[in-house]
Amino acid sequence: MPDFTELEIETTPIASVRYLIPYITNRRVYDFGCGDGSFAREMKRYGADVIGIEKDITLVKQARRKRFQIYWKDFMDVSITDGMTIYCATNNEVIEALWKKIIESKKHLTLISYQYPVPGVKPNDIIIVPLHHVWLDEFVFLIYKT
Repeated sequence: MPDFTELEIETTPIASVRYLIPYITNRRVYDFGCGDGSFAREMKRYGADVIGIEKDITLVKQARRKRFQIYWKDFMDVSITDGMTIYCATNNEVIEALWKKIIESKKHLTLISYQYPVPGVKPNDIIIVPLHHVWLDEFVFLIYKT
């Protein structure tokens, strides 16, 4: 876990992956809505076994041109299994639907949500990463465990 006594200000959202080390290292992480795979590749650099899932074929092609293997699939069609770690940076509606699917599966897993809270559910952990970025002041990760 990073030392929060002397917070460093990150300059890019991708650089904030290091704050997720306790939740991703040596784990299989499903990056739902992984876009071009940039964030997923950074998680891999920190020891995660990352599987990218993206439903936008244009972004899938971009990721594949960068030699990152992702699957062209709607992540609501991915089977939920015990021990999964899911990273999702999409929107409120998707997080709510995904959480419902997770609860119905009765599986034990970790959901890392970028910025979007699960309505009515208190996160197990909140990680706030200060940023020096053109359009963001901070990067917020909400950690939920079932």
